[in-house]
Formats: sequence, C-alpha cells, structure tokens
Amino acid sequence: MPTLGETLKVVKYTRGHDEITQTTFTLQNGLLVDEETLVFGHDGKGSVRVLTDLAGAIASVAGIEQVFVYDAYGNLLNLAASQAATSVLYNGEFFDGQIGQQYLRARWYDPNTGRFNRLDPFFGNLQDPQSLHKYLYTHADPITGVDP
Repeated sequence: MPTLGETLKVVKYTRGHDEITQTTFTLQNGLLVDEETLVFGHDGKGSVRVLTDLAGAIASVAGIEQVFVYDAYGNLLNLAASQAATSVLYNGEFFDGQIGQQYLRARWYDPNTGRFNRLDPFFGNLQDPQSLHKYLYTHADPITGVDP
C-alpha cells in the first residue's frame, strides 16, 4: 500500500514486432492523477529515434523534445539517458540509466566500451576468429553487424 503523499509511476508497453506505445500512469496516494501515452518511432535497426504523442507531434517531456541520436555503439549524443521519457532506446532494448548499460536479453552491454560485462556462453566459430572474443559487441562492427 502506498504511503501518504507517495507518487508512483507505472509504465505499460504495447508491443507488436517492436514496441508500439508506452503509457505512463501516475498514481498519488493510490489514485490515478495522470496518464500519458507516447508512440515509438523506430529506425531500420530497431532503435527508438523519436517519441510522439497520439496526434503524431514530437513529444516534449520536462521541456525536452524526445528525439534520440546515437553513435554507432548506442551512446546517446543529444541528451542524457535520464532525460529520455523511456528506457527503451538503442536497438529497441531496455537501458538502465543507473548502471549505464543496456540489457540485451542475455547479457548487459556497455555502450561506452562496446563490450558486454559477461562472458559469451557461445564457444565461437573457428572459421570466424572474432567470434572467439567473449566480450566483443557485433564483431566490433555495430554499423552492419547485429548481436544474435
């Protein structure tokens, strides 16, 4: 049960092949006080590039337009991750701003180093020497490569 004066935010995602919308419910003292739905705009690799309102206008949250520009490894270039109204960012995956890493469903990825923080369980392919590197992201080629 929430304590008196406590504000709680609950986020609900609508998903298809990618994320479609994100609805944030703000509860105060257990009562709904605000509801905001944002629509995801993805690029060809699945990265979230823009959040819009239901009318299609670029969303502005706390005075910051929700347009996202990344470098090749997924670092946000135009704003801090804490300024984003979503935690779904590069490649359409969840980013944890507190640890500065992205969860890629099996391991955590650090876009600052371009490496994973855990050993790859896949042994690798002897015909593809870069696949033997246990921490490297996309064979060090994030422009054309994808992480399986």
